[in-house]
Amino acid sequence: MTPLHQILARNAGSVLTPELIVGIVHGYETAISDTVYSTLVTHEPVPPAVDDPRLEIDRHVVGPWVAQRVGLLSGDWGSFAALGLRESPGGPLVAGCILNNITDTNANAHVAFEGRYALKRCLLYGFFDYAFNQLGLERVTALVDADNADALRFDQHLGFAPEFVIPKGNGVDVVMLVMWKDTCRWIKPREQCNG
Repeated sequence: MTPLHQILARNAGSVLTPELIVGIVHGYETAISDTVYSTLVTHEPVPPAVDDPRLEIDRHVVGPWVAQRVGLLSGDWGSFAALGLRESPGGPLVAGCILNNITDTNANAHVAFEGRYALKRCLLYGFFDYAFNQLGLERVTALVDADNADALRFDQHLGFAPEFVIPKGNGVDVVMLVMWKDTCRWIKPREQCNG
């Protein structure tokens, strides 16, 4: 009995719509295929344009720093842009933001920082200005393990809103959060970033 037949047998008595059957078949064929096909077009982003000397735009510096702190072992973000904050110009990094899987309308965000007050407004203004004004995105997505209460609270404090829960998406439920351009308070006009 093939895996598809096993799936259908387990669903005995359930209502199987044609759409569900097509989805199961497509998922099965994709799972056994050696080639992965995707209609998702990602872009190689241009570096952020920033004017604060504490902001670091070298993704080969910021990327590994953030990866180490968020537990990404390989540090492979794929196509990504990065913006970091140094303690002082030329000093050590204290915070970093990554955008990866960048499409015409969306990108995934990853943020790491050291110390309670390391994440400064200038980094947030720069990061969201880059995402929404320079790249022209409509939304930024964050994925957070549901059992990571601190990260969920932090993201919601920034203005991300829960959108969906992916059951067992990372061994545990994963909360998908979204920041929309039209509700992002970090791209509103400002006098000057002093912190």
